[in-house]
Amino acid sequence: MSQDKSTEVPQETGSAPPKKVRCRVRRRVPFFQYRTFWFLLFVLLGIVFTAMLNRAMNDREYQDKFANYLWEKSQIRLKFYDIKFNLFTGKVGGSELSVYAQKNRTLLSLSEFTLKYNPFYLWIGRFKITGVRAREFFLDTSQAVKAKSKNKKFDPKMIPFFLKHVHLKQAAINKFDWLQPRGGHVLMDDIQLTSKFGSGLHTSPLQLRVNGLEYRGHKQHAFVKRLALDGFFLFDFSQPLIFDQSRISAQVSLTDALFGFYRRPKPWLTDAVFAKDLEPLIRQYYREIPDDHTYLNIQSAVVDVQKNNAQIQLNEFAVRISDAMLVGNGQWQINNKQLRLQINTKDPIPLAVMPLGQAKFRNAFEKFSLAFNVNGRFKGLFENDVSLKFQAQLINNLVHPEAGDVVAQVTGRIRDGLFRSDQFQIKLKEGMVTAQSQIALKELTTQTSFTARNLDVQTVVRLFSSIDFPSVADGTGTVTGKLKNPSLHVDITSPNATYEFLNFGSARASLAIENKQLTFAIHSEGSEVGVCQLDMNVNNVFDSAVQVLKLDASFEGLDIQKLLSADRLAGRIGGTFALTRDHGIISAKGRFLARDFVFFGHPVGEIDFTTAIHRKHAEVKPIEISLVNPKKTLLSPT
Repeated sequence: MSQDKSTEVPQETGSAPPKKVRCRVRRRVPFFQYRTFWFLLFVLLGIVFTAMLNRAMNDREYQDKFANYLWEKSQIRLKFYDIKFNLFTGKVGGSELSVYAQKNRTLLSLSEFTLKYNPFYLWIGRFKITGVRAREFFLDTSQAVKAKSKNKKFDPKMIPFFLKHVHLKQAAINKFDWLQPRGGHVLMDDIQLTSKFGSGLHTSPLQLRVNGLEYRGHKQHAFVKRLALDGFFLFDFSQPLIFDQSRISAQVSLTDALFGFYRRPKPWLTDAVFAKDLEPLIRQYYREIPDDHTYLNIQSAVVDVQKNNAQIQLNEFAVRISDAMLVGNGQWQINNKQLRLQINTKDPIPLAVMPLGQAKFRNAFEKFSLAFNVNGRFKGLFENDVSLKFQAQLINNLVHPEAGDVVAQVTGRIRDGLFRSDQFQIKLKEGMVTAQSQIALKELTTQTSFTARNLDVQTVVRLFSSIDFPSVADGTGTVTGKLKNPSLHVDITSPNATYEFLNFGSARASLAIENKQLTFAIHSEGSEVGVCQLDMNVNNVFDSAVQVLKLDASFEGLDIQKLLSADRLAGRIGGTFALTRDHGIISAKGRFLARDFVFFGHPVGEIDFTTAIHRKHAEVKPIEISLVNPKKTLLSPT
């Protein structure tokens, strides 16, 4: 392993002819020239070490020792059965594996699982998972306890670190089961995930498929037959914040989705909670349909979003509800914070299929349409300067067809979290409501004043109640304070105040809401009709499940013919009436005295009515009627 090199040694001048002398000089060979030998030696040692480690990891005794050590040091309990490792091919699999963290009471378990990874990527500090398969993935956080805060802020650099060093190529899970706190439950079937990471800037196409998703929360439920996600992610890890310089494209689609929304049961109401056509679909997910939820069926939904260094683009937003479409698009410039957003109904949506529960409003109109536009600078909810335009239409008036459709228009501006309206009007037939409004989005307070002219009261009342109030009214009012608990004051005048079949003539009324308590007073006085005073008080006006209503009425000299709009009746009536409704139970009593009563041309004289009603749901007690002149009892309880 050495080399020889000959050198000539010169002789002195004048001596014999020069003689050549050869010398051998030994040179040392550098270490790196044996790199093949050392490489093979290191590979051999690595194989031997890996083989020894692989044998130890598959030994049940060593597995039990590791599990006991992990429990002693970190209070994490491992339970497993038939776990096998192959460090040469990068494969881990087993029949059962469960991990229980005592500190936060969280359980994770896998059954019949296999994890494959590329072992060569470990040498460059990355963990590339080439495949994950599991029959069932179970996660139980129903008893989870939040860790005590140590005032440590989350480091945003951890996300790019994780994305750079951990890659998932393919995953298939037959069943994912997650128990959440407060009875929440997530169940997904047949999950398929495919992702490919390239070199350079790490472009990652992504595809996710879920065939069957169920979520049952404390108040909300969701059921989706098919969920799909397609897109790609492009990250530049040379940048300090990879998301600022990232490119993302994602399209999310839902098929046959049913959403359930909690509503407080109101057993005294008989209206259906949801559209009858939804019942077959709802019964696919419930043995018994709960009475505390209302439902919305979305036939399909698509959201297509793209992001690059300059902007976030909403290419498509489309939701299909009962063969009607709600569509939208938008754009947000990252540098100058300019926002453009547009959402509108392509086709009118049936109002009966909306999740409004037993609200009368759901059946008051056949369909509705809306259009919503936002333009301007938007940095955040309280840092903005955007113009807003909203228009809605309630189509085909079912409660009072003569009044026609309702059209509402609102235009205004939101500046630094404060909304001010430029135009606020609601039109119903010849009637019009105009308003000036100011809403603070941060404090959620409002200052609104409005004026109504020739407003069809029948339609307005039927939006919330089944009673008849066929009148036209003018009014002025204000709404102030917190949106959750506003103060309302309204003064109303009507030339033809009518309740059900009772016509009171000209009347004036006042309505006020303070601290969730409603007071309503109406006074009618006319020479032809008579005098009537009605006072109503409602506690917890915004929650009909717990509210208490009290009504007191007194009247004198009411013309029976005009009151009942009956030509063959005559006379004057007066009296008092009191009614209380507490949690759906109605109690009422009253006394009425009719003088000079004429029945179909036959004079009767005076009639004294005494009524007592106690109704729980549909139970009604008998009514006592006594005839004063002549002295005779016409009807009494049996």
